Amino acid sequence: MKGYCLWVCIGMLCAPCIAQMTSEELLGKYRRNEDILNLASIQGTTLQEHFDSVSKRTTPFRVKQVAHVFYDGERLDSTSQRWFVEHLDEDTSRRPVGAVQNLWYKNQWYQIGEVDPDDSDTWNVFIRNDPENIEDFKNIGVDGSALTGRFSGDNHPISAIWAEAEKTVVRPGTERIGDADCYVVELQGDRGSHTLWIDPTHGYTLRRAEIVKTGDALYYGEPITTEEVPNDEPAEIDYGVMSDPKGGRKKCTLQYEVTEYTQSDGEWVPLAAEWTVQREFSNGRRNGWHIKHRRSIVDFSPDFPDDAFTPRIRNGSHVFPEGDNGIIPLYWFDGEIRPNIDEVILDQIDRSVEDVFAMIETSTPQAETRQAKEQPQSPVPTQTAQAAPKAESASLVKIWAVGTAVLTIVFVMLTIRYRRGTHANR
Repeated sequence: MKGYCLWVCIGMLCAPCIAQMTSEELLGKYRRNEDILNLASIQGTTLQEHFDSVSKRTTPFRVKQVAHVFYDGERLDSTSQRWFVEHLDEDTSRRPVGAVQNLWYKNQWYQIGEVDPDDSDTWNVFIRNDPENIEDFKNIGVDGSALTGRFSGDNHPISAIWAEAEKTVVRPGTERIGDADCYVVELQGDRGSHTLWIDPTHGYTLRRAEIVKTGDALYYGEPITTEEVPNDEPAEIDYGVMSDPKGGRKKCTLQYEVTEYTQSDGEWVPLAAEWTVQREFSNGRRNGWHIKHRRSIVDFSPDFPDDAFTPRIRNGSHVFPEGDNGIIPLYWFDGEIRPNIDEVILDQIDRSVEDVFAMIETSTPQAETRQAKEQPQSPVPTQTAQAAPKAESASLVKIWAVGTAVLTIVFVMLTIRYRRGTHANR
């Protein structure tokens, strides 16, 4: 018995031991890996299964997406196509039900989408002006972004949430996840509760994550809890986009885990992962989605295609720039945003502006004085002299009316002319 205990003690002493690390040390190693992975160009396939007790849909619907992501350190181009499918390996040689290009280009975010290639009414372009920081865009525009630590419900990467957390705790020892002993870090802050499993065996990548948002925790920058709405009717689903039910939202949870790794250029890269998002509402209903994502290409030295980092926009697409009031419909034509207005009308407005300026020129006091000097002098009856103030008042009213008209026309003209050249493809 003593010999057995001795061998157990020796085995424990000889077993590999992972030194305890602080939160700051782990964050530094995680960020190094994050910076490297962000430079990779990626092709990946996603299978999303949506469950929804909010709508009248009784069975889950499944969406398959194939995405290509290119990034050169300044510009990012993510293009994806989607199909409604039953399983991940289903043939997708048929026409997709939608295609989207998300492009970060010269500090502008373009989201270019179409549902039907043959129907221009389904071609839409949304343009948003953003600060130079590209991080917010990466959360919105990159398919499979969870594999780089960007999750649903947050518009910041995990590294930023980690650095800004009000409280961080590293659990003693490690926990076994799959084939690796992982450090476990708990974060508390205004974005909710985050528990992270950091895998030192695979380059200090994020192996597992659990996120809980409730109460005042921020969900895309706003409190997760929303107010009750009296109407409790279910919402419909359109093209797989789920709506919140009329009851108030109260909680969102996310569970994520990497299921497979690979090595590229000596770096460990998450190759496949699964995650589940669930939202709960005060009326007892819930909705969410389960996602399986697999990368097929990870390239740290890619040869970018000729059309990478260029807005691929069809002529005739509807355009919605940030801050546009929608008074005049806009469309894309030959690299420019143009108003949906006939050229004949533009010419008419041009002529109207010229006519109004001519009217003002002939209605000013200076013009009337010149006309009076050019006319022969004749005795002015007393009645005419008495009517002079009234005539002068009428002239001022006329000038005011004409001035108002010309300002209105000029404003409309400048607005149209400005929008014709705004956001040109530079």
